[in-house]
Amino acid sequence: MLKRYLISNTDTELTIIKNPARAKVNFYLILLFTIIWYVTLIRGHKSTADSWGVIFYLVPLLLIPQAFKYLTSGFSSSKITFSKNTRTADIYGKKRIEFDDVKKVLVDYPNKYIIDECTLHLVLFNGEKIQIDRSDANFNSEVIQTARSIARVLGVTIEDKHPYEEKL
Repeated sequence: MLKRYLISNTDTELTIIKNPARAKVNFYLILLFTIIWYVTLIRGHKSTADSWGVIFYLVPLLLIPQAFKYLTSGFSSSKITFSKNTRTADIYGKKRIEFDDVKKVLVDYPNKYIIDECTLHLVLFNGEKIQIDRSDANFNSEVIQTARSIARVLGVTIEDKHPYEEKL
């Protein structure tokens, strides 16, 4: 099984890269499902027009946003570098923060009643939250392991807001 993150921890830096191969595989799985769905529908198509049958042709359209997300993340660079020498973090090449500005690492679940998403944030002393990742709930263990790696390098605590399972 492909891991969500490719993590490299050396003496000088911690590098976290979202695994693009995983996103590409997920995109191709959605594409394959859609092709099989339509082939099955077309082969079983009746000559009479059935208003409910049209719904089955529209169902794969619900997968378009997820497929687009996988496609874009499969071909974009998602790299975070924590430099131990300069004590700075480069977040996706867009934001640079100092280690001393980070208060804690936060693992959160936006919907407390239907836990289908997990987020990983860096919380700064000024209250700002920097989102590192947002993933499906089936990646919780990888997100928590990544949070532990980040917290060790930064020397901060982890706050896990998971409401139903054991805390970190």
